[in-house]
Amino acid sequence: MQFYTYLHCRPDGTPFYVGKGFGGRAHNLTRRNPHHRNIIVKHGKENIWVFVFPCDSEYQALSDEVRQIAQLRREGYALCNQTDGGDGVSNPTAEVRAKIATGQKGKARSAEHSAKLAASNTGKIISLSHRENLSIANKRRYESQEVRNKQSEIMKRVCADPSERQRKSSASRRMWENKDYREKKIAELSLSNPKGEACSWSKVTAKDVLAIRAERASGIPLVEVAKKYNISQQTVSEIANRRTWKHII
Repeated sequence: MQFYTYLHCRPDGTPFYVGKGFGGRAHNLTRRNPHHRNIIVKHGKENIWVFVFPCDSEYQALSDEVRQIAQLRREGYALCNQTDGGDGVSNPTAEVRAKIATGQKGKARSAEHSAKLAASNTGKIISLSHRENLSIANKRRYESQEVRNKQSEIMKRVCADPSERQRKSSASRRMWENKDYREKKIAELSLSNPKGEACSWSKVTAKDVLAIRAERASGIPLVEVAKKYNISQQTVSEIANRRTWKHII
């Protein structure tokens, strides 16, 4: 991870924000404080100057952030930083996480805020690599029994509210009414739920399925067919009656 500090400047070169980050954080002008957002709206994202200063470590980046904020304020620049810097860490301690959680409890999003979030995410395409990274992160997170128990309790409370159940149901229906979304999800499910011979646990092939149906149609008993293909009589019945292997005609 290459950490750095960065400056956001107005079109005339006047600095108005100092930050610390890595990756594309410096060039991400969203999810900022109201003062910062007002400046962006006033001048336009495309007119904001971004200057990046690489650091050897996160510790150095945090230290440089504090120093740069202090220096610019001494020089009379009005920064929209709400702190003196040095308080943003990529891997906060349990104590810091608890403080953040406590500060967020009880805060409800307004309908307008929710609508803006939905609008900002509409049409976004998540790359395959991004999806894989999210999947890995979620799997690692849910390895903790404590996290699983916590999420379970949250869902129980949410589902106990009839209005919340109705809201989730309506949202799900709206998504599946979208043809593009429906086709995409079906394609994804097909990949994660293989059929027929693509299943590693399948004991018969497509050719066997056609033969089983023909043999049952000719009157050969279930027990004989099951013994011949080394499968259960129930499996033979389901294949013959097309309750399974429906894609084989």
